Amino acid sequence: MNTPLEDRARRNLAAIFRAQRARLNIDQSDLAEAVGTTQATVSRKLTNRATFTALELGTYCKALGLDVNETLTLAMSDVDLEEIEGAR
Repeated sequence: MNTPLEDRARRNLAAIFRAQRARLNIDQSDLAEAVGTTQATVSRKLTNRATFTALELGTYCKALGLDVNETLTLAMSDVDLEEIEGAR
């Protein structure tokens, strides 16, 4: 069972990666190639149906030009980025 912080961080991490992918205009197939996985796996990760390992976190951040520490800090913030993203 995950804690509320873990659940929020997982949702936020996926939302951060989705937003950055959109900003960079990278499709899921291109991101999959950059991180060495399949488009289906990227889809599961970015829709929060699969979790990121620590190694994957670093790989996705690098592929998307994000700083790992800043990304984790934002993901663990009190703001639920997925709710904000859905309100747009």
